[in-house]
Amino acid sequence: MAKDRRTNFQKFNHLYKLFCPNKESRFICFYCGLPAGTVDHVPALNKVEELRAVYDLQHYTKVPSCQECNGVASDEPHVDIFERRKFLKDKLRIRYKKYIKLPDWEEDEIESLGYSLRMNVESAMSIKYLIAYRLTYGEEQNIKASDLGYLQYDPRKIFKYAKAENWDKSIQKVNEKEISLKEVNERFKKIAKLRNEEKLIQKKNKKEANKLNKFSFIEARSYVRSLKLRNGQGYKEWREKNIGLHEREMLPPIPRTFYESEWKGWEDFIGNSYTSASKEFRLQSKTFLSFDEAKKLLEKHKEVRNSPTYLQFWREHKNILPSDPKQFYKNNWNGWEDFLEKNYRNKQYIKSENFLEFEQAKKLLKSFKLKNASAYSMEYQKISIDLPSVPKRHYADKWNGWDDFLGKDNKEYMSYQLLSSLVKLEGIKSKEEYLLFRNSSVQKNIIPYAPDIAYEKNWKNWKTFLGRNLGE
Repeated sequence: MAKDRRTNFQKFNHLYKLFCPNKESRFICFYCGLPAGTVDHVPALNKVEELRAVYDLQHYTKVPSCQECNGVASDEPHVDIFERRKFLKDKLRIRYKKYIKLPDWEEDEIESLGYSLRMNVESAMSIKYLIAYRLTYGEEQNIKASDLGYLQYDPRKIFKYAKAENWDKSIQKVNEKEISLKEVNERFKKIAKLRNEEKLIQKKNKKEANKLNKFSFIEARSYVRSLKLRNGQGYKEWREKNIGLHEREMLPPIPRTFYESEWKGWEDFIGNSYTSASKEFRLQSKTFLSFDEAKKLLEKHKEVRNSPTYLQFWREHKNILPSDPKQFYKNNWNGWEDFLEKNYRNKQYIKSENFLEFEQAKKLLKSFKLKNASAYSMEYQKISIDLPSVPKRHYADKWNGWDDFLGKDNKEYMSYQLLSSLVKLEGIKSKEEYLLFRNSSVQKNIIPYAPDIAYEKNWKNWKTFLGRNLGE
């Protein structure tokens, strides 16, 4: 504990009262719902001196907190535990964004996986939904079908995968008198009023300053109507596409709050071209293919093999396909295997008996003139669903290098033994030095850029090739 904080702890800690939001179960983090190993002081001990002078604080609160939340909030100058919780959730949402955006797996897909892969997937889902639990803890959830997508999380799955009931319930509460939620709210009424007054003054000053550089409401409405936008989302998209445009800078990002006194709604602001978001979705839905038409279209695209590959395909066909076919075609839906029919492959490694024979695969690939292994990995699913993702492993007994497999004309490189002797004579000691030697050589057309691939049969490692001792 830092010296200043230790001093403040001794000086003010007796004034802090503990608020525990869940007395009957266990001592859990007020902010995110995880088991709490620490207590968070609000206001922070390092800020209490300056904040009590500004807000005339008479009461102080501390809440159970997990280590991460306590560390992230740290010395932020909050005097309200609810304001602090919102701040923390915003921080956690940014920190764990990539996990929340991981694609969801459906139960039927998980059940079809092998044991090891199923364990890995369920583990990943547990991490994702534990984060979702933390972000939604203490908030009411209004679940809408339109909120559910492959790059979001499904609130209905949180307790299935987060498994909060298995957490350690043996953590002991601190032996202190706790205060009720009613008392907490009463304490913050005075502070909240002061802070709201400050925010209103700041907002008013900012608005007055901004109005000097913005269109008046009448001018803004007239210009926006000339754009013939659809709705608020259309206005937002227009601003994103027209950065640097003078008129864009003259329009506020949120006209509803900027023109608060004159505002009558988006329909009035946009004019005759206005279409509500729900109506726009209904109109868009009318352009979607029927269930049978969608199946016929997908049958022609062999690269669409499961839900993640469907999502990639959907991004290029948003005008005719729904993002969530399971929900949109719910009356006809019988699973991904039925929807994609013969193209369907689950996310597990595909059974080897379905793959083409080695010679058949070579014959097929020769006509596509792929350049290398990277090109193959990007294109093989589009070429045929019966090609393996790792042909070197699948055709191990017949494998003779990528040039042979892709049907490329083999270059006549100098032999492995000759090149190895040459680089040893040149005193080359690393891969980087080898590449410099190769690029500067007049014989570089017969010296391979990647000797480990060109001499695959003879290759052991770079140390052997360059003649280096293991101790070097």
